[in-house]
Amino acid sequence: MRRARLSPPSPEAAVRSAPPGLLAMGLRSLRRLGTSYWPVAAAGMGLLAWQTHVWLLYPWDRPFPYLEHAPWLIAGLLLVGDGLLRLLSRLRTRCPTHTWRIGSRIGIAAAGLGVLGAVGTYVWAEVRVARLVTKPIRSVSCSRAFLDATVAMEDGHFYRHRGLDLEAIHRALRRNVQARRVVQGGSTITQQVAKNAFLGPERTMRRKILEAILALALERRLTKRQILSLYVSSVDYGLGCRGIEQAAHLYFGKRPELLDLADSAVLVGLVPSPPQQFLTAEAINEGRRRALGRIAHFFPDRYTSETLQEAAMRPIEGWVRPYVTARDRGATADLPAVISGVSFCPYFDPATARPLHHLNPEFARRVERFARDARSQTGLRRIVHLGAYVDRLERGSSEKLSSHALGRALDMKAFVFDGGQVIEARPNADPVAAAKLDQVRRLAQKHFPRVLWWGNEPIRHQDHFHVELPADEADIRAIMERANAQRLGVSP
Repeated sequence: MRRARLSPPSPEAAVRSAPPGLLAMGLRSLRRLGTSYWPVAAAGMGLLAWQTHVWLLYPWDRPFPYLEHAPWLIAGLLLVGDGLLRLLSRLRTRCPTHTWRIGSRIGIAAAGLGVLGAVGTYVWAEVRVARLVTKPIRSVSCSRAFLDATVAMEDGHFYRHRGLDLEAIHRALRRNVQARRVVQGGSTITQQVAKNAFLGPERTMRRKILEAILALALERRLTKRQILSLYVSSVDYGLGCRGIEQAAHLYFGKRPELLDLADSAVLVGLVPSPPQQFLTAEAINEGRRRALGRIAHFFPDRYTSETLQEAAMRPIEGWVRPYVTARDRGATADLPAVISGVSFCPYFDPATARPLHHLNPEFARRVERFARDARSQTGLRRIVHLGAYVDRLERGSSEKLSSHALGRALDMKAFVFDGGQVIEARPNADPVAAAKLDQVRRLAQKHFPRVLWWGNEPIRHQDHFHVELPADEADIRAIMERANAQRLGVSP
């Protein structure tokens, strides 16, 4: 059989049958990529993650999104949305018809239930607020200074918003995300009224949503003055006082309309962390400082710098009635700046010896004996300390006074020996310095019942020796009796 003769291929056919070149492969890949959903969604998520990083990194307090970043945000949202639409389209073509119909009906039903729940929540909020409005709201007569201090401390934009402060919510959200825990709240005064009047103290997302809806309803039905009256009548000012009338009488023996700027700053400064049993100078001064700073920021034209300075410098002894002084706590002894040749210097001025004030008498005697033995046995010449009497609560407690507030503790940060050798109270690799520190520590343990250092308390006492004479229950009960007597305005 005669074999057929093959003719050579034409040039056009040869080009068509040739393997694809790089350009054709690239075009085919782009065409495939354009029909895929995950690269588009990934690009959008990358843009949104970048903008979230910018939001957390830069200290801007303006409401997000910022105008200069809007194009990037819009691009990211569009890309994510396009990727999701591509995914749904692919699922639509691959899923059986009956399965897709069932999923569509479930989605429509869920959306309907969501809308119904939102409408029901709105109606519930309106009904609750309407019931509150039908009752007479007693107007509390307060001084202008107290109302200004309350607004400045709790809600600086109270007179401008309509229930929600978006700037405060944004600022609180940023700081909480940065700290990875709740460190600041963004609630307005109206939201706090809604929480106190209708909701419980639990901190959940559901409660925050209900709180916002109730706040909007309150703003529609009440005036700003009525909302302020409801707030100051229900807020906790500490020491068992709820409401400004009780607080003004307990703390200053006044009516609310007679509170001046200094009184008001003290009261509103206690609201973030109300004292439970003891009122300390640290709580009063820190709260007063923050309150006066916010008053100066939000009301710069109403109060002069001289008025603010006078309010900041007013001494609390004999002014704030529930405050128990150092002497009432048993801290009646003082020590000179130099004891048996050992100088006591504060950490902020380590070259100048200063007396130690407000010490418990027995603790003062133990300090004298410790200084005498340390001078003779170790050649100690100077002790740099962090303080003896510090009027504050024990760290991590809202009810217990610290030993420093009773004049029963001293924190020693560094020691200076003969020859000018300075050794800080922290772990030391030098064997000579470590031996000196160990000798000082053993002397401290000889004279004081409780000594904390990095060996037995490595977290809080990594860089100092804490010596203490613990108080017994009788001392604490006596202090409580004096505090309660002062609250009632009678002699103990």
